[in-house]
This record gives sequence, C-alpha cells and structure tokens, in this order.
Amino acid sequence: MSSNSVIEVQNLSKVYDIEGKSKDLRYAISKFFSSKNKETEKLLALNNISFNVNEGEVFGIIGPNGSGKSTLLKILSKITFPTSGKAILNGRVSSLLEVGTGFHHELSGRENIFLNGSILGMSKKEIKKKFDEIVDFSGIEKFIDTPVKHYSSGMYVRLAFSVAAHLEPEILLVDEVLSVGDMNFRRKSMGKMNEVANSGRTVILVSHNLGIIKNLCQNGIYLDRGEIQSSGIIQKVVEDYQNSYKPYQNKTLPNISKHIDVSKIDILSITNNGSKILSTGDEIMIKIKFKSLVKLRNLLVKIIVRDNNKQVLFSCNNKFYDAIFESVPDEGIITCQIPKLALNTGEYSIDLFLEQDRIEIFKVFEIMRFEVFAGGFYETAIMPYHDRIFLVDHVWKIE
Repeated sequence: MSSNSVIEVQNLSKVYDIEGKSKDLRYAISKFFSSKNKETEKLLALNNISFNVNEGEVFGIIGPNGSGKSTLLKILSKITFPTSGKAILNGRVSSLLEVGTGFHHELSGRENIFLNGSILGMSKKEIKKKFDEIVDFSGIEKFIDTPVKHYSSGMYVRLAFSVAAHLEPEILLVDEVLSVGDMNFRRKSMGKMNEVANSGRTVILVSHNLGIIKNLCQNGIYLDRGEIQSSGIIQKVVEDYQNSYKPYQNKTLPNISKHIDVSKIDILSITNNGSKILSTGDEIMIKIKFKSLVKLRNLLVKIIVRDNNKQVLFSCNNKFYDAIFESVPDEGIITCQIPKLALNTGEYSIDLFLEQDRIEIFKVFEIMRFEVFAGGFYETAIMPYHDRIFLVDHVWKIE
C-alpha cells in the first residue's frame, strides 16, 4: 500500500454460484428427490478489479444496476468475501449500506441507538456524547422511547441514518443512503455528507445520482459487468459513463404511411454534449429523422410523453408556437428542444403523431422508451420521492 492510500483493492474478483433452471419434467422430479442433481452456474459479479483510494478522499463508484457496485462495498465492509484478490483498508470502517441494519423492532428508539451504535463500532461513552445530536438530527424526539415497531418507515429511516451518519470513522462506505427520507431530511442528509466529505475522512460513495457524485467526489470508477470501464478524475469518469450508456431501443418501424417514412427518433442531452443519458434538469432535444414519400406541406408534429402506467404527462406540439412547417424537404431531421427536463427519475415513453392540413398521416404509440436519471434540477442535487413525477423550478425568499 502506498503511503497516501488507506484503501487498496488488488485484483479483486467475486463469483457467485446460482442454481440453474430445470430443463424438463424428468429433471425437476429427480432434483426433488436428490440434492446431487442440482445444477449451478457461475455469476461473475466482479472481475479482477484494482484501484486505490487516498486518505481524505471522497471516491465515487457509478454504473448501471447489476454492475457490481454493491458487491464491491459488501466486500470492503467484510459482509462478504472475495473469491480471489484482496482489499486492504487501513483505518476504522463504518458502512451505510443497508440503513437500519441491527434495529430491533421490540426495542425503543433510545435502546436501538445504543444497540445500533455498538454494532457500528461506537463505545458507550461515544454514544452518550452523540446521543442528543443523533436524536435532534433524526427529528423524532417525541417518540424516542417508543418501540420502533410502531414507527413509520420515514421515522425508522431517519433515526437509522442519523445514528450511522454521526459516527467518526477514518473510512466511511456509503451506498445510496442520500435517497432516503422526505425532502427536508434529504437536505439535512446532504449537508451532513458534505460535512463528512470536508472533514478529512475517507469516503467511498455509491450513487445513481450523478449530480451528487460530481458535487462530492474528486475521483472514482465506472463499473459495468463487474469490470472497471473508466477510472480517475470524477468528471471524466461520469462523462465516460454517459457516453457509453445504451438507451432503450426504438420500436422497429415498418413503412406505415404512404406520406412519410420515420426511420429514427433520438433523445439527446444538450447539457451533456449529446449524451443519451438524460438527467433531471438537462436541456434536451428530440430528433426525428424522416423521408418524405410525397410532397408535404403544413406539417404538424405532436409528441406525447407518458409514464409507465400509460398516463399522459405532457405534450409538445409545433402548433403551440405557431411554427407549423409550411414546406417540408424531401428528407431531414425535425428537432424539438426542451430547455429544462422537468421529469423526476423513472422510465417514460413517447407517442408520435404527424398531420398534414389537419389530416393524420403518421401515428405510432410508444415509438420509443427512455429513462431519466437523477441530476441537478435543483442546485442541491436533492431529489424528491420517485412518485413525484414533475419537478418545478422555484425561488424562495423571506422578508
């Protein structure tokens, strides 16, 4: 380990054995009566990864679901062990991987603070010293002597995060905990993580929120399929992730109109230099590649955006801006630009309709699907609950 490194990961691999699927009825019957006939296959969660984290550094880990991020943190936390390679951590380690781990439902909040604090490495003296601060931060003073089985999920999460966040380890491992709680608590949590990041402690942070990653981290890695795809300065790592992102495939379009052929539709982030990763708050453009099969005029273009329940969220229509295309070239690209994407994180779809002289000439539902990631819609990079579909820009003032 180098003199500045407090974490060194060397050629780390993790392989899981998973049971294979039954091939036929005979196989299933034999498997039921004999444990010897079980088939297993190998899942390579991490493949020979290496990196160092220096003392006092906030180090980000990003990547799609199933890329190996959580497996890596569990190995660093010694919850699980690698198949090969090793991870060396030099210092007292605290993990915020599964907020609330160690809480006993029959015990009160007060009792669970001492129990959970002990599990997370605090001495009784340390817990007493931090007790009032932990309770005040959680905002559940009135219920501190109530068994946690009577807590709402929000109260439970706030207390668990507060206990874990007020530790003072040399190394802190954090996995997506900044997405818990209501808006006010998330703001407090973000402030607490900023405080930890500026205190000289070493932090490894895993998050899908690229805005938080860029705000808090100096360096990091981008994982995919268990391998490091990019490492180094966090801005470059995030850009590499964005540039490599593979969005949902467009619907295969047969020639359904005798007037116009739409061959492709794309959604790109202008904010992220044409990346296909869309984040909340991004300036985006929707590009429709077409070829006219007849001479077209007075073309109206309507885009409808729906959520996963097929509910209409909003529509874009060149009629709204008195911008109907009076003449149309033989082929080209129609572009719709949205200055600030106001959708929360989630999956969405687009319907496309084209009209000429008020007569419909093209109609495809769910012509493409897209995903929106957490981003910097608000300056804090804090995001509301996922069930809040729309984000609204606003300004606060008190006089």
